[in-house]
Amino acid sequence: MTTSRIVLLDYLRAFAILIMIFANASPYCFFGVRIIPAIRIIFSIAAPIFIFLLGYTFALNNERRPNRNRQRMRSIQILSIAVIIDLIVWGTTPFYTFDVLYLIGFSSFFLSYIKKIKSLNYLATIIVIIFAIHIYLLNTINYRFVNNDIIVTNLESYKYFFANSLKRFVFDGWFPVFPWLAIALTGYITFYLKPTINYQKFYGAFSLFATIVFCLLFDFKNIQEPRNGYLEIFYPVSIALIFFILAINSAIALLLSVNFTHSKTQFKYLQIIGQYSLFVYLLHTIIISWVFKPICAFLTPGLIESTLLIISMICVILYIVIKLHTNIENIRNKKIYPILEFILGL
Repeated sequence: MTTSRIVLLDYLRAFAILIMIFANASPYCFFGVRIIPAIRIIFSIAAPIFIFLLGYTFALNNERRPNRNRQRMRSIQILSIAVIIDLIVWGTTPFYTFDVLYLIGFSSFFLSYIKKIKSLNYLATIIVIIFAIHIYLLNTINYRFVNNDIIVTNLESYKYFFANSLKRFVFDGWFPVFPWLAIALTGYITFYLKPTINYQKFYGAFSLFATIVFCLLFDFKNIQEPRNGYLEIFYPVSIALIFFILAINSAIALLLSVNFTHSKTQFKYLQIIGQYSLFVYLLHTIIISWVFKPICAFLTPGLIESTLLIISMICVILYIVIKLHTNIENIRNKKIYPILEFILGL
């Protein structure tokens, strides 16, 4: 595994997190603006990349440092950040609507056990089973489209909470384990496939095939209305959208299988964002909840104003992250560093 490929992982994470910032800010802006399907599709690219890279990097780290306790602590770290965001940033009840960090945390736990299976054929079979179960659930269980948070002080019945939370976790939360766990496992398998010319041809051909199938099956004229204001299109993940996700993941697998070279200064800031992607995720939710949301409620911005506000938010995030990165050696010498290390996702 070369250093250049690690840098590419940072670039991909940065690309995904920048798209996710736009997508997560969308419920609070773009008032009265009709968003074209192409933009909604672009906003939907981020999650498949993140979750695929979760499986890929898990396998990478397992090869370098096969420490199950460390991997589980990483899962706990991610879940803790998710709880902090729900409780402190949004003031809502954790473990209910299941944002992407919950999926990443639980998927890491799952992969720490699934790695005992050495046969890639068995792992591929598990992926097919997960997709099959999801399709079955999609056709037999009511998908609750509205996914409202519960304010902590409004939590009345723990039994009701548990029943609803379990269904959100399995099927109709923001990122339920069916089918998204299969995407993490796809990334995991991809790491162990040797980057040969034949595999590169397969990734390219399958990405094209999956894109064509998606275009044939997806109804572009009747796209589902935004879910709670979020513009991503995979609520729920239909068969067409499974092919959409697989097309993206195959393209990413192709990128990761080629010899990627770069100069030391090229895309430096993009690499830093990718390196601190967990912290960037936490930071962007804080800014959206405490700053962006009140501003948009007061100004009711249009398309251009909203776009400029989001770009300004990205600039602020980039400034903070670069400052932290530049002074990270000095921060390591401070007693508060273990707490910062946890928050920064290091």
